[in-house]
Amino acid sequence: MCSMIGYAALNLERLTVEGMSFPNWIPMTLTPLVCFGIFYTFYNVPKSLKSLEIGRKAKLSEWIIDAILLFAFPIGIWFIQPRLNRIYLVNEMIESENSNTLTAN
Repeated sequence: MCSMIGYAALNLERLTVEGMSFPNWIPMTLTPLVCFGIFYTFYNVPKSLKSLEIGRKAKLSEWIIDAILLFAFPIGIWFIQPRLNRIYLVNEMIESENSNTLTAN
C-alpha cells in the first residue's frame, strides 16, 4: 500500500518536472482517499466472502485470516480463488434450478 502511495507521489513529481504543476492540496487529498479505499477493500471483501460462506454476518475472528491472505497478494489469491469459484458455482446451480422450475410451471 505504501508503495502505491509512493509511486503516485513520484509520478506527481515527474509531472512537475515536465512542466505540469499541481496544487499541493491534490496529493494531500488523494493520499487519504487512496488509503481509505485500500483499507476498505481489505475489510469488506474478506468479510463478505466469509459471510457468504457461513450464511450469516461474519465476526472479525472469522475473516481476519482472509484479510491477511488478501494482503499477501499472489499467495492469498491462490487460496481465496477456489472459494470464490465454489460460491459462483453454487449460485449458478441455484439460478438454473430456479429457471427450470419457472419454465416447468
